[in-house]
Amino acid sequence: MQIQQQPDKHSCLVTAFAMVMNMPVADLITRIGIDYKKKIFDDEKQERGINVQDVIREMYLQFSITEIMDISVFDLSMKLAKPLSVVILEAMICYNGVLGLVPIDKQYGHTVAWHYRQGCFDPSSGSIISVVDTIHSLNNTWTLQIGKIKYEPNVFWIVR
Repeated sequence: MQIQQQPDKHSCLVTAFAMVMNMPVADLITRIGIDYKKKIFDDEKQERGINVQDVIREMYLQFSITEIMDISVFDLSMKLAKPLSVVILEAMICYNGVLGLVPIDKQYGHTVAWHYRQGCFDPSSGSIISVVDTIHSLNNTWTLQIGKIKYEPNVFWIVR
């Protein structure tokens, strides 16, 4: 896996997937073939971006992508046997993938590539955070600090 810098502020997800898939992010964006910078609802601030389904739709013949997320989002009667962060961490120990993060104190999430031996590949800074430095606490929850912002995991896509 090679570190890549995201081309703009709206492309951390596609850049993280490109890193895990060992392809240049520009090639993946071209293959997906959508105008992800298109404005939504004529709102000057909101751009479409690239959704995980856009990546899966383009790459499903070459890669297997398994999503780990909180199922109670869809059915309130269903609960995970363990906290979501623990389930995600157990997968991260074994697999490369893409980690979706929710900031603890800000409104915009972030997406990073994960290599189970090397650590977190951050597309916004173009840096690698080692496995040892990635996980800040492990009891029933853990956080990932990138720069000054602390994030909680909310989804992990295993890419094989």
